[in-house]
Amino acid sequence: MPSQEKPKTWIIVRDGATVKDNAIEAVAFAEAVSNMQRAIDNIGFSKLGKAYKKDEFRLYFKEIREGSVIVPLFPITYGTDLDGEKTFIDITECFERLMNTLNDNPDLFPSQLEIEIEDPSARIGLLKSLLSFASSGSIIEMKTSVEQPDHGSFIPKHQKEYLEELVFKYGGTGIVTIQGVIIGIRGDNLSYFIINTTIGRNINCYFKPEIEDQVKNLYKKWVRVTGNMIQTQKNYRIDSVENLEQVTLETLHKIGQYILLKPITFTVSYDNNDKQWCLFNNDLALYGCGDNYKKAIKSLEEEIEGHILSFSEYPDDMHSEGSLQIKQTLLQHLDFNEAKCLIDKRYGGA
Repeated sequence: MPSQEKPKTWIIVRDGATVKDNAIEAVAFAEAVSNMQRAIDNIGFSKLGKAYKKDEFRLYFKEIREGSVIVPLFPITYGTDLDGEKTFIDITECFERLMNTLNDNPDLFPSQLEIEIEDPSARIGLLKSLLSFASSGSIIEMKTSVEQPDHGSFIPKHQKEYLEELVFKYGGTGIVTIQGVIIGIRGDNLSYFIINTTIGRNINCYFKPEIEDQVKNLYKKWVRVTGNMIQTQKNYRIDSVENLEQVTLETLHKIGQYILLKPITFTVSYDNNDKQWCLFNNDLALYGCGDNYKKAIKSLEEEIEGHILSFSEYPDDMHSEGSLQIKQTLLQHLDFNEAKCLIDKRYGGA
């Protein structure tokens, strides 16, 4: 019978300055667990926005096992919704992917960080957690699985200086780039506009009078804003817009749960009449719309699943020539067998 045990995120602290004879310094242990929790919260908030509930992803541990120091951490409930367990795994696996990239391909890490973690404040918070792991006196590994793993993802100590530079880059200068739809213009002299970002946060963006006409022309359009972001009492604001441009294309490396072999570029737009965010790629017959960015991506994910099921369950002679061309193009971006397994696992297929 399959195991009913839930997945956990294991923290493995190898022998070193803080670990001796399967015992760890209390302060070092508290710091490792605290950084893990902060990383979970930052990734969860960046991916889910206001839908992320910190209490539902609060980590607990009940035992410490032998093997240096190995600690299983897990939420008590895995969230209240049916996908709570899946969401927990998505968040921890995102953390592992970032750690692996930093380890194996550090030059690719900044671009992956920006793709995976869109919220600027969450990005900085996650970088600080990674920096703390890299600064630990002992190697700290993590892995999400049901059974105790032999090894996990970790941050090599030589990346400490690189992480410090990234923290300064993303947090020290205050310059950030965000995407979203301009949903309002305010002020006696049209001094700021409100952008609804891709994670559902509304941010006030203050601009100079000389770009007033450009702001008006981009009202209710999908835009990219670069400027100096500062933290306010309740939120963030951009106090000086340095660049503003309309976004017409969006390149995705992952659509929902499906990681792409090659990224796919979509044409993007905002339908003001229906209040819909839209992404589409005609060559792949993929069309996603929703009343926020997250729902538009969800719509794309469902389109991907429809293609996979159609091409996997029906032979080529039952498809049109145009449909087969879509299949051949999609095969360059997606592993059909792996995607079909994910669909079966998700929906209880054969």
